Amino acid sequence: MPVYIAMLVAQIICGVHVVRRGHDRYWLWLIIFVPLAGCAIYMVSVVIPEFISGPGSRAIRSKVKDVVDPQHRLRSSADNVAVADTVENRVALARELVAHEKAHDAVPIYRSLLSGLYENDPVIMLELAHALFACKEFKQTRQVLDELIATNPQFKSPEGHLLYARALDEGGEREKALEEYRVLSEYYAGYEPKVRHGQLLKRLGREAEARTIFENLLAVARRSPGYAQKKQKQWIDLANRELSAVAKRSARDTVI
Repeated sequence: MPVYIAMLVAQIICGVHVVRRGHDRYWLWLIIFVPLAGCAIYMVSVVIPEFISGPGSRAIRSKVKDVVDPQHRLRSSADNVAVADTVENRVALARELVAHEKAHDAVPIYRSLLSGLYENDPVIMLELAHALFACKEFKQTRQVLDELIATNPQFKSPEGHLLYARALDEGGEREKALEEYRVLSEYYAGYEPKVRHGQLLKRLGREAEARTIFENLLAVARRSPGYAQKKQKQWIDLANRELSAVAKRSARDTVI
């Protein structure tokens, strides 16, 4: 059978499957306009998983759908708000806006939710702070987090604390940021605060202190289990690069 006929048959089979199963119509466009790749992606992400039970198949479909149609979650969240304008649906929409680098559109949604029963809701306030940080509104980020702490003294969030430190850092309050990073490094589960602490010390010209932080972090990382190293790979790699840069600069200064 000629290749073009086989491809046409595959398109027809996949297209009929889309229509009969009621799948999203974007699959049809993919199958029609990108026949070879479209049919292959559809078979792997939809047809084959339908013969496999369990959460694994749903995860496969979800990941492929995110690649093929990155905006589908955002559209779905907007549709949900149009159908039922609830707090939960608006929060979900705001989260998707932030995830799609549209934090400026998310900020007014979060602010509109902070009234009535949710006036001082710590989760919404924290997400608003994240959206403001994404907008580079560092002063407002700190203000919202200060208000969160004042109205919810029992609420604890390592991520919120890290965000506060980063807002201080980006806002130019470097000494205060150093102290927050130091405190975070004592209890935060991951390596991010330590790396950011070292980076800030490096920017301030305190390279010997930065080098000590990076070296200690990497020594701990080398002794940690493999799964932990994999989880923290981004920060371990960054610490390695920063340590290498500090060491090279130190060697160059010594030669000079």
